[in-house]
Amino acid sequence: MCLTGVLYAASLWLSNSSYLYLSVSFIQMTKSLMPGLVYATGIMLGTEQFSRANAANMMLIAFGVVVCAIGEVNLVLKGVMQQLAALLFEVGSHLHEAGNVVSAFPGCLHLFSSSARIAHRDFASVACRQQGSHWCRS
Repeated sequence: MCLTGVLYAASLWLSNSSYLYLSVSFIQMTKSLMPGLVYATGIMLGTEQFSRANAANMMLIAFGVVVCAIGEVNLVLKGVMQQLAALLFEVGSHLHEAGNVVSAFPGCLHLFSSSARIAHRDFASVACRQQGSHWCRS
C-alpha cells in the first residue's frame, strides 16, 4: 500500500464526511488554511526556511478563518475536527508526494508517479480526440 494513497484517501474520506456537519462555504474557507499548514510543516521538517513575511501572510489567512468560525451559526465541533484532520492528512500526502517525507516503501512513490503520468497522458489523448484539436498528436 502506498503511503501517499493512504494519506489522500484519509483526507478525502474525512473531508467528505465533514459535509454532514458543516456548511459548504465554511469548508471552503477552512481549505484556505492549506498553504499555512504546508509552510508550517515544511519549517518543522526543515525543508522550508522561516520568513517573517511568509509567516505574517499565513497568520492573516488563519485569522480570517478564525473570524469565519466565530461567525458560523451552525458550527459543529465534530465536523470542524474532521475537516482539520483531513487538511493535515492532505498536507502529509502533498509532502510525501513531493519527496519531503521518507517513504517506508521506496518504490511506491515511483509507481504512483508513473500511474499518474499514464492516466494524465490517456486522459489528454481522449480529450484531444473528442475536441478534434489540431494541436494534439496522434
